[in-house]
Parts: sequence; structure tokens; C-alpha cells
Amino acid sequence: QPRPSSEKIAAIADKLDLKKN
Repeated sequence: QPRPSSEKIAAIADKLDLKKN
């Protein structure tokens, strides 16, 4: 399985941040 790219990680982090805020 290809590891998630840094871009996907950043997108997930953004979503988590949005949920936090």
C-alpha cells in the first residue's frame, strides 16, 4: 500500500484543526 503523501497528511491535519476550532 502506498504511504499517504505529505499533501494528504496536511489535508487531514487541516480537517482536524478545523474540527478542533
